[in-house]
Amino acid sequence: SIDASGGDAGGAVEFICGRNITVNGKIDLSGRQQAALGGDAALRAGNSGSGNLTLTNVIDVSSAPSCSPENGCGQGGSTDLFGCNVTVNNGAALDATGPDGGQHNLTAREQLRVQAVINASRTVPTGNVGITRILYPARKPPILTGSAFSPVAQTQALTTCPIQGPTMP
Repeated sequence: SIDASGGDAGGAVEFICGRNITVNGKIDLSGRQQAALGGDAALRAGNSGSGNLTLTNVIDVSSAPSCSPENGCGQGGSTDLFGCNVTVNNGAALDATGPDGGQHNLTAREQLRVQAVINASRTVPTGNVGITRILYPARKPPILTGSAFSPVAQTQALTTCPIQGPTMP
């Protein structure tokens, strides 16, 4: 487990791995006080070739759910998951909730599989709604059976990666 949560703002983590990443412990980057900002998590598998990213636990980049008359409202943070095969297992979750919702980006160069709760919702009626983006290769639609997205995820099919050159979408 990693706890880099904070009062005014959550912390940030960045994992860039040559091959595979498996996250079995909770990553807490939440902002705990009113008006806090949620943290940021960036996990990139396959930086030196083929690599899979597997998440079996929670990444929490949320903000405190209520606003403060003195300090205003907080905002959920962001998660960015990238790999050849990206799997977010049942029992895992991505949480970027806050008075203003945060954002999640899930990008797979091969297969994306999500069986978890992905939440970027606002927690106050006047807040901005967060966003979840799903990017996947057009030849392999994502497998989303058993998942729950709030708000509804935006999906985008990408062209197949080139044989040589950059592989970023």
